[in-house]
Amino acid sequence: MRRLHFILIITISFSLTGCFEIIEEVKLQADGRGKLKYIINFSQSSSKIKSLLLMDEVEGQAVPSKEKIRYEFQKVVNKTKNVSGISNVKSQSDLDNFIFTYQCDFKEVENLNAVMDSVKGADNQDLNLNEKYFSYSRSNKIFKRKGDDLLKEQYSKMTDGQKVIFVGATYTCLYRFQGEIDSLKSVYGKMSKDKLTAFSKLDVLKLTENGQYLNHEIKLK
Repeated sequence: MRRLHFILIITISFSLTGCFEIIEEVKLQADGRGKLKYIINFSQSSSKIKSLLLMDEVEGQAVPSKEKIRYEFQKVVNKTKNVSGISNVKSQSDLDNFIFTYQCDFKEVENLNAVMDSVKGADNQDLNLNEKYFSYSRSNKIFKRKGDDLLKEQYSKMTDGQKVIFVGATYTCLYRFQGEIDSLKSVYGKMSKDKLTAFSKLDVLKLTENGQYLNHEIKLK
């Protein structure tokens, strides 16, 4: 869900804050069902954000109110509720610490592709696009996570002042499985000692260079 357009609203408006954390966690069962949890954590910059909320604009960009931020986040969450195969959608907006949490259950891991598409922000977004951010072959027991260059494209359009937001920001991936991992193909990915989890922690600035650093191919035993 790196496509969450409310992030762009915040980063553009709060272009001088810097330092945030994104956590993407997928728990996958052997039959392809599972849970997605996504956290965007600006708590390290909360004092700066609170100060900026008192201003009308930053670098010519209007600063949204807390109510506007909450509304934009909830609008994204509501769009995902219409995705086939997605259920038990829950969200939380902590506007004291500026932590946003989203979670849902999915019937098949491929349902998450439509979740990603549904939050691009386009009013007429087709929820059945063919981009495969996630895939899982039950017969081959292979889970794949594919990155893209959307962040790279957005970054190239930002001013130097706006780009400061990404300094110190991190993107953590956690992929948990019922069975052991047999092999892992990933530039920055690692396995837990019990071989039940693959994980990586990237500087967001690296993803502005190459979104494919997010790629994981995980084969289960």
